[in-house]
Amino acid sequence: MVSLSNTGEPLYLSNRSGNSTSSKNASHYLDKAANLCRAGGFKKIRFRGDTDFSQTKYLDGWDDEGITFVFGINAMGNLVKIAENLPETAYTELIRRLKYAVKTEPRRKPVNVKKQIVKERGYKNIRLQSEQTAEFEYQPVKCRNFFIMLPCQIVKTSRRLVYRLLGWNEYYDIFFRAVETFRGPLRC
Repeated sequence: MVSLSNTGEPLYLSNRSGNSTSSKNASHYLDKAANLCRAGGFKKIRFRGDTDFSQTKYLDGWDDEGITFVFGINAMGNLVKIAENLPETAYTELIRRLKYAVKTEPRRKPVNVKKQIVKERGYKNIRLQSEQTAEFEYQPVKCRNFFIMLPCQIVKTSRRLVYRLLGWNEYYDIFFRAVETFRGPLRC
């Protein structure tokens, strides 16, 4: 399904069999959606999707048409190596928006029962220490242009880097986002 981000209104829907990938013919439907949006008067178009939709052979064409995009990219060995070799100065703090503004007085936090249970059962309690991001240019093999790549979240826990994408864990091999344009600091 291709939909408008702000309203969730579907632009195109394709019913496929259960054994078909979600990215099958995705570029065709994204192109149709872009044409429909232009005909509807939209001036700016941004495609967003997970790793299945980062069909690199189409990125240059979309870039030439002025379409911006944010797609996931699989964490291939060469990208992991580049990310791990970034200098310390490449990192900036990840700025998160407040979920809501407290209109009265902040309440006292309740006792953390989860922390107690984790400790009782002998598991490791992993706590977030900081969130920082970095970005670098990368040219996918099927592209003639360079695009900005960034590990979505690089969580620094003492001396160890942990790469996360939303609910990322060590069993997922996805943590990069291809970002065509970036203005201002990264915000979540």
